[in-house]
Amino acid sequence: MPFSFYDSAYGNFYRSISKILFHDIGESGFSIFNETKQLEITSIRLGNNAQVKPNGVVSIATSEFNTRFRGYIPTVLFLSLVLASPVSIKRKLSSSIGGFVIITSAIMIKQWIHLLYIYTQAQWLNLYEFSPSEEKLVISLYKNIANYNGPTIVFAIAVWLVFTFHKSDLKIILKEINSETDI
Repeated sequence: MPFSFYDSAYGNFYRSISKILFHDIGESGFSIFNETKQLEITSIRLGNNAQVKPNGVVSIATSEFNTRFRGYIPTVLFLSLVLASPVSIKRKLSSSIGGFVIITSAIMIKQWIHLLYIYTQAQWLNLYEFSPSEEKLVISLYKNIANYNGPTIVFAIAVWLVFTFHKSDLKIILKEINSETDI
């Protein structure tokens, strides 16, 4: 499957949304999302403009992540499930739009958790001071949710079910299942 075009297009979309949501951090912090030589990898750079050195340089913390796994695959899974669903075109369209917004929001929440995790690892940036319990929570959320693709895949399937099918559809499916077991 030719991922290069999709990695580039989705990566650009991801970085654009991330820039809008996360560029400014507090009063003096910033984040920059850049593509790398590997199209599926995005680099994050975090810095604090209040820490400018005499030579004009700002120290930054960096991290990289895979936009294909974090966002593209769950989004494409959701859209594929909607398009393959036995519902009307009108419902597919509304499910696709609404679900896309919800999936993208969940993916951006994972990105926010990732940024918080970077703050815990680069406290010298002085962007946010965590209490010990907050730090444990952030690290746990990152290690168990944001750093893995599984929770987003499960969420994409749940969003597909909720946005695409109505209660009446469930009744029809259950009726069909019951009629097949009676044979």
